[in-house]
Amino acid sequence: MFYKSIEEYNIQLKCQYSVSKLKRLKANRRERARMHALNNALEQLRIILPHSSCESIKLSKIETLRRARDYIISLIDLLNKSPHSNQPINHNSIIEQESR
Repeated sequence: MFYKSIEEYNIQLKCQYSVSKLKRLKANRRERARMHALNNALEQLRIILPHSSCESIKLSKIETLRRARDYIISLIDLLNKSPHSNQPINHNSIIEQESR
């Protein structure tokens, strides 16, 4: 592309910079919103997970997910031990589906 003057070239550069900067700002905003939603979901999960009374520190993300998995498995085991349970639930199949 040929420019008539150095000013025209500078204006074009500013426009390109503004467009790329705007795209980056929008991407940053989307990422902040995504992380905010993820952190809110993890906080809700922390609230409903059973915990010991001596725990006062906030669980990490990975520890929250591990405890949720363990809690689900313990609930499945409890259901399987119930005399009213018709079909046993296999928690190994749930874990296999999770790893896909």
